[in-house]
Amino acid sequence: MTAPRLEIDLDKIHHNARTLVERLGARGIMVTGVTKACLGSAEIAEAFLRAGVAGLGDSRIENIEAMRLAGVQASMTLIRSPMLSQVDRVVAHADIS
Repeated sequence: MTAPRLEIDLDKIHHNARTLVERLGARGIMVTGVTKACLGSAEIAEAFLRAGVAGLGDSRIENIEAMRLAGVQASMTLIRSPMLSQVDRVVAHADIS
């Protein structure tokens, strides 16, 4: 029996994000690429950014920190309320919470 395998196609992520950015942008709507469940993957974040998203959102401050550490330059939104113990980290790494 083989282990499960997850394949991530960055070209498809880019294409789908670009399609949303173009279609919604025509209506004056800005798109935030949500990287939730991507574990702070800089490669996925960059695919979203190349597609033209306005910024990135994640539900975990650890993932935002990982993207920052990897050099991802974007507006970052923490899309859930942080725990009190995380407030200093949120202020340091997230632009919006």
